Amino acid sequence: MSLNTHTTTAPADLSGSTHPGEVAPVVSLRGVAKRFRRADGSVANAIDGVSLDVLPGEFVVLLGPSGCGKTTLLRTIAGLERADEGTIDIHGGRVFDAARRIELPPEKRHLSMIFQSYALWPHLTVFDNIAYPLRSRGRRLSKSEVAEKVHDVMRLVGIGELGGQYPGQMSGGQQQRVALARALVDGGDLVLFDEPLSNVDAKVRESLRRELLDMQRSLGFAAIYVTHDQHEAMELAHRVAVMGGGKVRQLDAPARIYSEPTSRYVANFIGTTNEIPATVRAVDGGALVLDTPAGEAVGVAAAEGIGPGDEVVASFRPEYCRLGTAGEGNAWGGIVERVLFLGATTETVVRLGGTDQRIRVTTLGAADHVEGDDITVSVAAARVRVLPIADGEPA
Repeated sequence: MSLNTHTTTAPADLSGSTHPGEVAPVVSLRGVAKRFRRADGSVANAIDGVSLDVLPGEFVVLLGPSGCGKTTLLRTIAGLERADEGTIDIHGGRVFDAARRIELPPEKRHLSMIFQSYALWPHLTVFDNIAYPLRSRGRRLSKSEVAEKVHDVMRLVGIGELGGQYPGQMSGGQQQRVALARALVDGGDLVLFDEPLSNVDAKVRESLRRELLDMQRSLGFAAIYVTHDQHEAMELAHRVAVMGGGKVRQLDAPARIYSEPTSRYVANFIGTTNEIPATVRAVDGGALVLDTPAGEAVGVAAAEGIGPGDEVVASFRPEYCRLGTAGEGNAWGGIVERVLFLGATTETVVRLGGTDQRIRVTTLGAADHVEGDDITVSVAAARVRVLPIADGEPA
């Protein structure tokens, strides 16, 4: 397959649905589970019944803390770990089926994987590193066919003039391009990334992230990318799968993950959020009326089934708050406890009147208030997510 057949168009409807559009997925997982036995004999569910589709040209990020199951899930897709339950389809073909005992080895799953170190051979030139898959998979290609494919993909990722160099002579960005070229040289349109930027400093990481984003959007290959870095996930992904306790806790577009979390776990893992404990007093149309230690609040239910009498939390981001005026929606009086100038923004901590409840507020520029000031904090009802109180940590 010619490398020039890679699409440069955006993937189909990636608005956040588990089955966006009608396009057949490149990867499809159903009920995938993986268990490990601990030294004390107990069983840990590293992956707990995960179902997930990845579309052609889509960039899906598996995001979560250490031990959440994201790397195990990636390795299971690649065939480097064997699942205990479920099915895995790649390009419409069944590569794993626990019930039917189907298990294709990694080399027959028609995907490529890029590791933290890029796994480049230091003693081979760029050309030979990229050509390696063409020479090691039993392919009977002539030297001229190999050279044509390698030169095509080198031009495609912008390293056409570097074929004679060795990895140790190259920058991190150039090495990333070599690893990507090697992943794509055999016509692959599915690439798995296992935290490839975790070993570089923050400034270089930001630059490499942007390069990768540009290349993926331009070349159109499907990607599954593992990271614990929220900013990385938000910048790269069409959809983010936030993982915890071996489960996908929320699968959605980055903006929805941030502004419309469906659980306390997701709300607290992604960015910073305020939480006020509350009891649902009533349902008023599409809104919930809440009783809180600071008084009445109104918010939007994050899940079905929340009703009067339920113990919940009102969750909202610091930048959604306003200071000094009541505004529309929820408003509470309080006292300024701390003002922290951060350059572009200022963080203000307000203790709500008559309570021990503290609210963080992020505003642009310098503050015009000081510690000890009486002040009003307000937040629109539409910005308040009402979340079940019990869902703060994964099981």
